[in-house]
Amino acid sequence: MKLALLSDIHANIQGFEACLEHARIRGADQIALLGDYVGYGADPVAVLGRVIELSGQGAWLIKGNHDAMAVNPPKIPRTLGDSTAAWTHAQLTANHRAFLQRQPFTKQAESVLLVHASPEAPEDWNYVYEETAACESLDAVAEIKGVHQVFVGHVHMQSLYERDAEGLVQKVEIKPGIAYKLPPPGHWLRRCATPMRRRGSWWTKPATGARCWRARC
Repeated sequence: MKLALLSDIHANIQGFEACLEHARIRGADQIALLGDYVGYGADPVAVLGRVIELSGQGAWLIKGNHDAMAVNPPKIPRTLGDSTAAWTHAQLTANHRAFLQRQPFTKQAESVLLVHASPEAPEDWNYVYEETAACESLDAVAEIKGVHQVFVGHVHMQSLYERDAEGLVQKVEIKPGIAYKLPPPGHWLRRCATPMRRRGSWWTKPATGARCWRARC
């Protein structure tokens, strides 16, 4: 199975459609959307309409922090994201907000775990910025039977962290368009991002000897 991972769309319908088209061209068998469909951008209704359509077609979905804020905006905005949450909330219908509210914090599909933020406490929306945070994330999922790959969003930068058979976690640089073969033992974690700030999409075949590709849209 070739899995296309898209995250942090942030109401950017043009970037979203570009990455979906790239996924189609590359022959993706499964779409996974890692949250933050709304917030910041100007087209939350168009993006959510597309997300709902993809959900009906079998795409895997989870919730991001901006999705949660769009349902319940902060009463006192303290950040740019907080400020856009109230506007986004007003653009969405009750059905849109109910759809966002229903989405889970995590989703497990065989050996793959999808989560928007750090998996040790998904509802706290902690970031996975570097090796220490990646190690804590992999420690958290080590107790989940069968999980060997973790895909997260939230940070808006793409990177790969791999834990080898000795338990060491290291960051692996992957260049756009170049396939990287993952060694069978151990665990790995991938940060994903789509149209917001750093544009791109990710591809992987989650199986023994899997390869992953990084593509920019």
